[in-house]
Amino acid sequence: LFDETPLCLVSLASRNAIRSAADLDNKRVAAPAGAAIVNTMPILLKAVGRPETKVNWVTAAPDVMGNLLMRGDADAIGGFTNSMIMAVKALGVRREDMAVFKYADAGVDLYGLSLMVPRRFAQANPRTVAAMVRAFNRGLVDVIADPATAIRIMADRDPLMNASVEAERLQIALAQVVTRDTRANGLGAVTRERLGRTIDNVIESEGLKGRPQPDVVFDPAFLPAASERRVPGAGN
Repeated sequence: LFDETPLCLVSLASRNAIRSAADLDNKRVAAPAGAAIVNTMPILLKAVGRPETKVNWVTAAPDVMGNLLMRGDADAIGGFTNSMIMAVKALGVRREDMAVFKYADAGVDLYGLSLMVPRRFAQANPRTVAAMVRAFNRGLVDVIADPATAIRIMADRDPLMNASVEAERLQIALAQVVTRDTRANGLGAVTRERLGRTIDNVIESEGLKGRPQPDVVFDPAFLPAASERRVPGAGN
């Protein structure tokens, strides 16, 4: 789903702003225990050549991280762009008053969100898995083509949803979906080289043993035809 990692750090532009990895040393970053931002920090620091950087983690539930930032109990909060930016904005901070440091902008080349299925289930139910992927892909194409209608449909089903907030959150998320690679290769496609780097980075950051081959992790057989996975408006 996400062709690039949505991981980021959000800080206040006016106070201890994190604009590069060099600004991270001895800073306090709020994040939930075991969150992806915590586990992947070594990947970021290695990518920018600063593995010795010390990050002081402030363990906090997602719903209080923004308040810690505003009170000065944390210098930054870490997580996905579409969550962190909107959490700080909900506290009255304008986008231009935030410093958003994206892992992807720092050279961290990781695939982001994906659909996963147990291999045994996929082998026993290939038509079901292919149908699920096909339906998901169709919905994604429709959302990219017409985000406003997608938000209206969601609002019809959830009257308590703040449509303007979710529209902005969706646009932030789609920036990780519609990339140079997906415009060229279609939605859902991966390259063996990039997937291999993602696997290697996860193994190193998590201290895992063994290395699965990219073909074991990703099976293109369940993808719809390339013509159905074109990014709307990409001209491919």
